[in-house]
Amino acid sequence: EVRLRAQPLREGKLVIPPITVRAGSETASTRPVSIKAMKPVETDDFKLKIDLTKSSCYVGEPVTVTVTWYMAADVQTAAFSLPLMKDTDLFYIEDSKINTNSGKKYYRVPLGGDEVVAEAGQGALNGQVFTTLTFQKVLIPKKPGEYAIDPVTVSFQALVGFRRQQSPFGDDLFSKFFNNDNFGFGKQGVYKQRVVPSNSLKLIIRDLPENDRPADFSGLVGEYRIEAKAEPTSVNVGDPITLTVNISSPQYLDPVELPPLSGQSDFAKDFKIPPERATGEISGNKKVFTQTIRPMRADITQIPPVWLSYFDTRSQS
Repeated sequence: EVRLRAQPLREGKLVIPPITVRAGSETASTRPVSIKAMKPVETDDFKLKIDLTKSSCYVGEPVTVTVTWYMAADVQTAAFSLPLMKDTDLFYIEDSKINTNSGKKYYRVPLGGDEVVAEAGQGALNGQVFTTLTFQKVLIPKKPGEYAIDPVTVSFQALVGFRRQQSPFGDDLFSKFFNNDNFGFGKQGVYKQRVVPSNSLKLIIRDLPENDRPADFSGLVGEYRIEAKAEPTSVNVGDPITLTVNISSPQYLDPVELPPLSGQSDFAKDFKIPPERATGEISGNKKVFTQTIRPMRADITQIPPVWLSYFDTRSQS
């Protein structure tokens, strides 16, 4: 037995075509299955919203999309569909960092053919308090243009009422007793399938200016700071020196790489640099790189600055 999951792309009467299986010289096919796909609708008890940290950005500038599901009734077996996850030719799509030690409640929920970690909480919408489930994705645009973000949908089983549950005993006296719900046998939840859509959004992606772009441009876009320290600072020619470089930013740090020291002339003429670059570790709002360098002459008295070129979104330069 194989279970396949299909998602209708439009409303109306649709047909799931036959599926053919071959085993050696023999074939077998399923019968076509007719379905009726209904348009997702928002209800008073269930609403879905998406937001962007900004509506306009540059190529390479991280933008976070937040999906919040508002619930005023019990649900079961929820699954999300996020159409922009398929647009890998336009975006690098990454998971947002989550602090699992925050004391908040998190759940793994299906998203397309994968999973996403969502945070449980509470939120108010139009004066009503809801239970919420929220998750985020980080978008890093690859090319300029105006992009329409289609609605997200969530499919789930919603509690719509209760029905009397038959007593496990056939005796009328016991049946009446249990129907008083003293032991929880009286009611059983009734659930129905629901699909709720979110709002849609637009994102304007601008290209980076060509003017004054340095040859060693890292491709990073945003706000960054860089600092370095080294030890020991009293060594012989050829001795290893541990150079620690910290690159910090309030934004997404996964794409950040250590600038190639061999490409910076002051380093290349005075120090032996291994061909492998450090991968770096993220700690809070900074990424830490540890690189070994070795002085090639006895007259070297300093380690030069490490340069990081990036596009600053505040100064537009």
